[in-house]
Amino acid sequence: MAVDLLRRTGRDLDDLQRRLGDWLRSHGALDGVLAVERTRPAEGAGTANETVLAECRTTRGTRGIVVRLTVPEAAAYLDPDLERQAAALRWVAAHTAVPVPAVYGVDPTGEVLGAPFLVTERVAGFVPPDYPNYNTAGPLHDLPADARRALWQDALDQMCRLHRADVSTVDFLEPGPVPLVRYWERMADWVGERAPLGPLAGVRDWVRAHVPADAPAGLSWGDARLGNMLFAGTRCTAVLDWEMVSLGGPTVDLAWWLMFDRNHSTDAGVDRLPGLGTRDETLDRWRAGTGLPVVDLRWHEVFALYQLALLRAGAFADRARAGLPVPGDDDPRSVRRLLDRIDARLEDPA
Repeated sequence: MAVDLLRRTGRDLDDLQRRLGDWLRSHGALDGVLAVERTRPAEGAGTANETVLAECRTTRGTRGIVVRLTVPEAAAYLDPDLERQAAALRWVAAHTAVPVPAVYGVDPTGEVLGAPFLVTERVAGFVPPDYPNYNTAGPLHDLPADARRALWQDALDQMCRLHRADVSTVDFLEPGPVPLVRYWERMADWVGERAPLGPLAGVRDWVRAHVPADAPAGLSWGDARLGNMLFAGTRCTAVLDWEMVSLGGPTVDLAWWLMFDRNHSTDAGVDRLPGLGTRDETLDRWRAGTGLPVVDLRWHEVFALYQLALLRAGAFADRARAGLPVPGDDDPRSVRRLLDRIDARLEDPA
């Protein structure tokens, strides 16, 4: 994960610590920076970014910070844009009650640390893990059912708050689902340079031909799932990972949430933990919390599965090229399984 990525980049953390301290003193949003200390790789932070934790000592005390560096050879997304992510975090903090980490600085040039980076506040809390599956182990699993229910409700309510937001002041994203679809068409071309798209090419054509004309407008977090939220007890303390933020509409997030709920339960061959909402309960609470209708859900769910299939096809191609094992077709994580789910959803008009 992040530790392996650090080994691959060969980054000197002592040097990073010194350079980052110098940069924060002159460019960051923190006042009175004295030094950056206790720099270390973040365990289990994934491979799309190189994630480093540190302490920033200032004249007003010490603050925990998170540094996310883009690594081109490990990029999961085409043209990652840290400035857009920073703009999204700042906008959400200023215009909604949704908790997000404070932004302390962003450098898109790569000249300071050898890679573009984003520095944010480190928020306390636990993340329901992907590995091991949060339905089988971990802090969420260990909560009693009524606490899990309260946590699930708060998590979904945070997403609803985001989806109710007036986005008329968002000037850093293009409105509507069409720009989002176009981005994923470029993603498909990029992934296709490393892995054959096969049946995904046909899904791409279907997605393009059926873009909804009347889906609700609004902000999409982009990677909406329990695994991208921090919790203290049953309360969400931060909504994380804004790489895929767009104005593609709230239903983009709803479909992504439903997909990952199934990934961690039905598709993984395990039961959803008592207290976590079912599909119907999720739809009902989302409708009530946003005041929006659920329309064109089939298109949005196919689109979500298509995006995840492209991400996995690219990641698995990279693993194979590095001589690492790749999930077989019978593995729940395989692209084949996602294609089967796409076929089933296309046959279901609901």
